[in-house]
Amino acid sequence: MLMRTALCIAALMMCVAMPFGTAQSSLVVQASSPIDSHQYSALEEVFITPSSGIYEPAPLENAVRWTWWSWSDSTGSDWPDDDALYRAEQLNLNVSELRTPLIYQYEVDDRNAVSIDGDVEILSGEFGYWFVQFHLEITPSFNLSDDTLLYIVLTEDVSVDHHGRQGMDLVHELRPEVGFSLQENNVTETTFSLSSDHLEAAGVDLQQEPTGWSYSLAMMNGSHSNETSINLLWLSSGPLPSFHQYTTASQTWMPIIFLAVALVICGAVITNSRERERGIPRIKAVWSAASSTTLLVQLRAGELGFQTNDWVVEAPWKFKGRPPKPSLKAMEQREFTIQFTQWHPEDCRFEVGLDIDEMGAWRQHVWLPSTPNATKEEGSVEDEPGGASL
Repeated sequence: MLMRTALCIAALMMCVAMPFGTAQSSLVVQASSPIDSHQYSALEEVFITPSSGIYEPAPLENAVRWTWWSWSDSTGSDWPDDDALYRAEQLNLNVSELRTPLIYQYEVDDRNAVSIDGDVEILSGEFGYWFVQFHLEITPSFNLSDDTLLYIVLTEDVSVDHHGRQGMDLVHELRPEVGFSLQENNVTETTFSLSSDHLEAAGVDLQQEPTGWSYSLAMMNGSHSNETSINLLWLSSGPLPSFHQYTTASQTWMPIIFLAVALVICGAVITNSRERERGIPRIKAVWSAASSTTLLVQLRAGELGFQTNDWVVEAPWKFKGRPPKPSLKAMEQREFTIQFTQWHPEDCRFEVGLDIDEMGAWRQHVWLPSTPNATKEEGSVEDEPGGASL
C-alpha cells in the first residue's frame, strides 16, 4: 500500500511536469542546433561496390566523407541508391564498370569565397510526418559562376542493410539547391527542406531513429564532367540534432525538479508511515480457558507511549464493570482481564480509544469469534475506517 501510494504521487508529479510549457501548434520543433561553423578542408566521395563487403575506410583528418551505394536494384538491398546514381551521372561515372571502391577527393578553396550561417531544425507536423529544415544566411565574398550549387547531404554514421553489408557515412539524401544570390556581398536569407516523403523514400525515420545522422553543406561550381575541375567553395558538417538532446532550460530542469520533489514526498510518506507503524500499540485478546465471558488482554506499546481513554463494545455484548485504562511507556507491556456480563453467540467486537504520544487520538478495533467452549482463539485487530491508519 505504501509503495502504491508513492508510485501514484510520483506518476502524478511527472504527468504535471511533462506538458509544462508546451505550446500546441501545427508544426513542432523537435530539435534544433546552429550550423557547425567549423570549416573542413576536404571532401571525400567513395563509390562502393557489392563485392566491397564491409567497407572500413581509413579515418579522415579534417575532412568529410560521402559514401555512395548504387546497387540496390541489382542486389535487393534496402539502402537507397537513387541519389548515388544521380551523383555518378554528374561525375560521368559508369558504376557498372566498378570492381573496387572508387574515391574522389576535393580540397576546399582557400579564398573564403562564401560564408554560410544559420541553423538546422527537426520538425514534426500534425499528421505525423517529420522533416528537416535549414534556415541559412548565404553571403558570397565575390561573384560566383552560374553553375554554383549548394549540396545538402544527409548521411548515416553507420549503416547496415538486411544483407549484413556495412557502410560508413552512407548518403541517404542529396539535395542540390540554387535559390541564393551569386553576387558579391549580397546576403540571401532562405530556408531549404528535406521533405518527409523524400526522407521516407531514403529510409530515414527521425522519430524512430533520431540519432546517428549527420548533415553536410557543400557549395561547388565548375564542370562536373571532370572531377578535377570541380571547385569546392564551402564545406561544413555536423550531427543532425536529436529531440533527445534538444530542450530549453526550463524543459531540462522542470522534469528533474518535479521528479526530485516527488521523490522527497514519497520518501517522507514512507518514512512517516514506517515511524507511525513503529509507534502504534499492539493489542492481543484471547478467551480465558476458565470462562467464556472473560478475555485475557495484552497491551504492548510501540516506540511511543500511550494513554488508554475508553473501551466500547458492540451489542449484545456488555462489559462487566469498567475495563482498565492503563498508561504505557514506549515498548512497555501490560496484561489484564476484561469481564462481560454474559456470553452471546454473536461475535464479540469492541474498540479501544488511545492517545498516543506525538500522534494524538487513535482507535483500535478488536474482533473475536464467540467461543462457547472457551477455546483460546486469538482475536484480530482492525483500524477504524476513516481514522488514522497504517
